[in-house]
Order: sequence, then structure tokens, then C-alpha cells
Amino acid sequence: DQGEVNWYSDGGLLDDAFATLTTNMILTPALYLFPVAYAPTKLSRWRTDPESSLLTQDEYNELHAGPPFSLPFRVASVVNMVVSSMVFAPLLPSAAFCGAVGVSLMFWADKIFLLRFASAPH
Repeated sequence: DQGEVNWYSDGGLLDDAFATLTTNMILTPALYLFPVAYAPTKLSRWRTDPESSLLTQDEYNELHAGPPFSLPFRVASVVNMVVSSMVFAPLLPSAAFCGAVGVSLMFWADKIFLLRFASAPH
């Protein structure tokens, strides 16, 4: 047929929507739980010997403080996940499930990060 668009073919819009949702569902909480930008600080913490180091107590405390918890950035990520799953829901029936799993993974990643790794607010 002339002018017919097949969205459900391989490599079409449906595959891209599913890839976007699953990437957003898995990668975002994983990057929150294991921040890549914080790796050099963890490496320098691991290499520092507390007995032979010339660091002051304040410098040592700063070295062992975790990364800050950014609430606006976290809320924006949850809203992004919910809205993207709502946008793709008419095309992909499993989009609501992907959104629910993604929000629950974000909840647990934020909870673990806040209680275990984040620095105390100043």
C-alpha cells in the first residue's frame, strides 16, 4: 500500500521506544548508585594511609565524605521516566511496566545512596 507506515517492523519506532525505556530504566539508577565522577575520590581514599599521611583531620574528613545528594536532579529523573513511559504507552503496552520498574529501581537506588554514600548536608 502506498503511504502506509509500518511502525512495528524491525528497526522501527517500537524498537527505538523500547530501547529508550529500558536504557532509562536500568542505566539511570545504576549511575546514581555508582557515580562515575566520584571514582577518583574513592581511588585516592583507597591509596591514602591514615598512619603515614600528612593530611589534617579536616582534609581527611573531606576525603571520606560522600558525594552530595541532589534532590532536584533526582526528581527530574523520576519525572522524565514517568513522562517518557506515558508518551510511549499507546505504542508499547509494556511501557507502563517499564516505567513502574524504573521508578521502583530509582527509589531503591536513591534510598541506598542517601543512607549509605551521600555526604551530610551543610
